Amino acid sequence: MSQNLNPVQPKVLIEGEEISFESLVLEQNMNSCHRFEVVCEYMSQNEMWQQTPQKLLKRIGSKALITFEHKDSGTPYEFSGWVTDVRIDAWESEPDYEFLNHRSNRVHIIGEGGIVKLNGSRGMDSFVDCQLKSIVSQSTQKFGVTVECEPNFNGVIPYVMRYQESVFEFLNRLSSTYNEMFFYDGKTVIFGQPKKSPEV
Repeated sequence: MSQNLNPVQPKVLIEGEEISFESLVLEQNMNSCHRFEVVCEYMSQNEMWQQTPQKLLKRIGSKALITFEHKDSGTPYEFSGWVTDVRIDAWESEPDYEFLNHRSNRVHIIGEGGIVKLNGSRGMDSFVDCQLKSIVSQSTQKFGVTVECEPNFNGVIPYVMRYQESVFEFLNRLSSTYNEMFFYDGKTVIFGQPKKSPEV
């Protein structure tokens, strides 16, 4: 086993309420939004249903904050996003098979990073004689996301169009065309060079 492990203490808050969980997955594929899944396990179905299906389903659209605090240094990393789905996984094996008496009393809370706000409905827009910084600013200003935009390419673009794309897809295409970085660091949308290099 590696001696260079950097253990962290994870914490999950939904609308400011800390929840206990059995497992947590936070992942991002290239050119896509982050996805997270938190699995909460209950001792019994009775305990799980005390939450009521309505209360569980009301979590959809809630703000999620996931923190990882490094145990050695105390340095925190924060990831914010939105709950987009809640799945209830409740079943029990037949009582006739005592040696196979398995049950599940789990709730899966699934969501995406804050950048998902940019990945909504597709639309059209056009920009004439603009720099990348201005295009990114105009495209994202109504979504309430924090954007850090310092592109390497500072030339004036004669014409560019967003055609039947979400803002996320449009910015993704622009970043590829002009060879710019485009990612979400857990709190801020980065287009171009980040102010400080992200920790790997």
